[in-house]
Amino acid sequence: QNYQIHQFRAYLKRNPSDRFCKKDFEGKVHGGKDGASGRKCSGLTSKACKLSYSLRNFCPVTCDMPCQTSCVDSYFGFYINKNNDQGYCNFLASRSKKQREKICKEKEEFAYMCPESCGLC
Repeated sequence: QNYQIHQFRAYLKRNPSDRFCKKDFEGKVHGGKDGASGRKCSGLTSKACKLSYSLRNFCPVTCDMPCQTSCVDSYFGFYINKNNDQGYCNFLASRSKKQREKICKEKEEFAYMCPESCGLC
């Protein structure tokens, strides 16, 4: 019981933003009719962020966006490999729990874009 108390106290001492803030997506951005598709977060300008909802969603740190305070799956599609195959959270959510766990473990893109379906909340 003491161990659990110490774990909980350590949890409370950590910066709460670390539990909610997303890092920038490391893959290519997919979707949007605003010129975001195929771009990466690194090297974006503030003007590009202002003009693109997709870039703000995929690149919150680069685009200086406030942290999300909820754990929500993205409704955007996203690239899952170098062949530009696309992934969607609704596809993941329709799979069995065992399949979702396997996909989320093997493909970090799904874990990043679909935290609710991956059980990371």
